Amino acid sequence: MAVAHYQFEAIHPFTDGNGRTGRVVNLLMLVQYELLDMPILYLSRYIIHNKRKYYDLLSRVTSEGAWEPWILYMLSATADTAAWTLRKIKAIRELVEATRDTVKEKLPKILHT
Repeated sequence: MAVAHYQFEAIHPFTDGNGRTGRVVNLLMLVQYELLDMPILYLSRYIIHNKRKYYDLLSRVTSEGAWEPWILYMLSATADTAAWTLRKIKAIRELVEATRDTVKEKLPKILHT
């Protein structure tokens, strides 16, 4: 994924939206290789927060062939984003359960479970 992302960014023909498109390609690859069931990771969050390092490492692959730091960066981006996403999913589930319990308690005739 990291290699494909670099290749796309290095040769992309677009004048705008290159990063977004490249990050969509990342997610589609993760789905294609069955590492994700759905493309739900928001890698842009990590990359935007670490934008300077992102561009520096992309540039170093081109100028120095420095693949390892680039691949490690993308692995960190994926791991960090996966952990963040799991926390968000857990928080959403907890909120749904709390809402269901509140409705069940306060309006028992509405919810029949």
